[in-house]
Amino acid sequence: MRALHLTLRSSTNSAPPLAFPVKPATPSDLLFSDTYSLPGFAAQLQNDTADAEGDGNSTSFADTLNDGVSTEENANSTAPSPAPQDSRSRYQYLLEVITTSPTRGELTWKETLLPERFTTSRAPIPCHDVVGRIVAVRFHPKLPLTSATSKPRRALTRESKYKIGDVVYGLIDFDRDGAAADQVLVWDNEICKVPVPPQAIAQGPKWDVMLATIPLAGLTAWQALFEKGSLQEPGFEPQNPLIPTMNVSEPDTERPILRILITGASGAVGLLAVQMAAAAKSRRRDIHITAICNSRHTHVLRELGADVIASYDLGVNIEDEVVPLAPFDLILDLAGPPLLPAILSMHSTRLNGHDPTNAGMVHQSEHAHTLLRPNGKIVSIATPWTNDLARAIKTDEPGKAWLKDRFKFFVVKPDTEQLSRISDLVEHGRLKCFVHEEVFNLERGKEAMEECERRGRQTLGKVVIRVSGSSLENDPSGANRLAALSSHIPPA
Repeated sequence: MRALHLTLRSSTNSAPPLAFPVKPATPSDLLFSDTYSLPGFAAQLQNDTADAEGDGNSTSFADTLNDGVSTEENANSTAPSPAPQDSRSRYQYLLEVITTSPTRGELTWKETLLPERFTTSRAPIPCHDVVGRIVAVRFHPKLPLTSATSKPRRALTRESKYKIGDVVYGLIDFDRDGAAADQVLVWDNEICKVPVPPQAIAQGPKWDVMLATIPLAGLTAWQALFEKGSLQEPGFEPQNPLIPTMNVSEPDTERPILRILITGASGAVGLLAVQMAAAAKSRRRDIHITAICNSRHTHVLRELGADVIASYDLGVNIEDEVVPLAPFDLILDLAGPPLLPAILSMHSTRLNGHDPTNAGMVHQSEHAHTLLRPNGKIVSIATPWTNDLARAIKTDEPGKAWLKDRFKFFVVKPDTEQLSRISDLVEHGRLKCFVHEEVFNLERGKEAMEECERRGRQTLGKVVIRVSGSSLENDPSGANRLAALSSHIPPA
């Protein structure tokens, strides 16, 4: 198959050519091959239990491979895909990749550069966003199917959520091969069916390109806001066109206002985070969104739902714009230094200019934090709390300790349920996607990654790579492509 991959390990050298953090990869380390080995289904799961049928037999998953995969594929497949930690994953799917999208910095990630991922025949494949069509399904008999009461659910043993021919999209976990290849393996906790395009968008090549920009950025924004930031998820109140006043009456009490500050708001995650936060507004709560970005993108963010835009350019002091809007309930950091410590330095435990070390002011100053509310949170995807970050924050030590207690750094994880909720927003027209003006084909994947790294946060839109020539417009059901692939991958 065709694939974009990092440099292979030399047969004369046991050490991998790249390593975290001493030898990070760059786009120049990427190679394109049209004879790359096919991905291999997982041979076993870490959870070694009796099979789900409950008959006492313990059949290895490797024994089931020949049931639905041709001899040619087995001969050319290497490096079985590891099983996920998520015990809910019972099925593995082979996708024909339609589109994918590179992510800035992914070639330097620790997961990408794990030594065991480099061999003489395979090396990491980038791009973990995927839109693809299912061409093979594998059930893992060793993974128990249990209900909430831990009783076997035998009736569901071989009912997969998706079937051959389904078009799905999702986020592939980072310690496995990405989607910059003709085919890729995914687990059922990583994907969901593609959403129906809203009326404003015609289904076709443009739609499968737009979908490739959503999973990683969308899940990151969702988990930052609603999981780590504890914001209430968006709801969809039913509207009856025959009763115009049905869901528009205001509550008897004044709506509480939640204040959110988002840095790096014009990046891929920031654009979706602003829209998700705006979608979370309801009749019972208002959300005030302050977005900080490059000044050239302020008009776009205002159109997406941000209430206040604070432009940030090097050398510009934004304290006068941010402090009057504080205290915030949530600060979402997508930019990291130098903006993050500059923002956190605005925090102070001083009250009305008085030093809290004064004995008479200590009790009052406990609630005098100017940047965050007492139960506020700081969620970052850009940088963890380190000694360097603490030193860069120009505030008193009690203030730093208070901020640290409310600081959360996280790395996004695949989640099919959350992705389904994001799909609801897409179908309701609540999320607008931004795509780079040029779509690259797989042979130009190296150029696509270079463009992704070069653009950074200066311009809007994610870079997208088209892998398959079969778009959702030319072959919406996938019948043509499945027929072409049937000689290599018979139906399971």
